[in-house]
Order: sequence, then C-alpha cells, then structure tokens
Amino acid sequence: MLVHGDLHASHVLVDSDNRTFGIIDLETMHIGKAATNFAQLWDGYHHADPALGQQLYRRYADQYPGEMDEQFDDDLRLEAALRSHTHIRAGRLTGNTLLVDKAQHLLHGVLSGVSFQSLCTERKPS
Repeated sequence: MLVHGDLHASHVLVDSDNRTFGIIDLETMHIGKAATNFAQLWDGYHHADPALGQQLYRRYADQYPGEMDEQFDDDLRLEAALRSHTHIRAGRLTGNTLLVDKAQHLLHGVLSGVSFQSLCTERKPS
C-alpha cells in the first residue's frame, strides 16, 4: 500500500460542497502499511482533543471493518509508540509539559498491551 509519510489534517483538503477531497505534499510517499497512514492522521486529532481521535477511529472502523484485525491493531500500537516517543522528546525540548504528559499516557497504554480500540475509548488527560 502507498503510505503518505507525513499525513496530518493540514495535508488533507476537503470540499464539502462537492464532496471531494485531496491530499497534498506527497514527497515522502512510500510503500508501507495501512496503519501508518491512519496512525499519522489519528495522532494529530488525538493530541488536539481525544474525542476527535475516538471519532476518527470509530468512523474508520465503521467504514473499513475488514481492516480492523489483530495485525492492524498491532501496527497501530507500534506507530502510536513511535510517535509518542517523538512527542515526548519534542515536548521536553520545548518545555511543553502538556504534550509530554499526553504522549507519556498514550505510550504507557500502548506498552501495557491494551488494544488500540481500548486506547481510543478510554479517558485521556486533557
């Protein structure tokens, strides 16, 4: 599957009137796993507001129920762990304790072996 490489909300353009969308900044596109694209997008929503991350997860699961198998869950947890580690480092460098706290909470959940679905539905620190 093609993976965007840097997928986040500002790289997705939506025209709700015409019900179309586009994706920009494709220079880091490569072959990879579907979970990578989802995790990159989910991460931005989750850190902005965990409820947005939950909603994205539910809508994706409803739209692509066949994707939501154990391998996809494992891949999502790996991506979330990698991204959490990056956020912890960046938060410490910039003094952003809220980002560090959120990323550490998510990393702890991922490392505990909890399913990604459970991580998406539990209460996160604000």
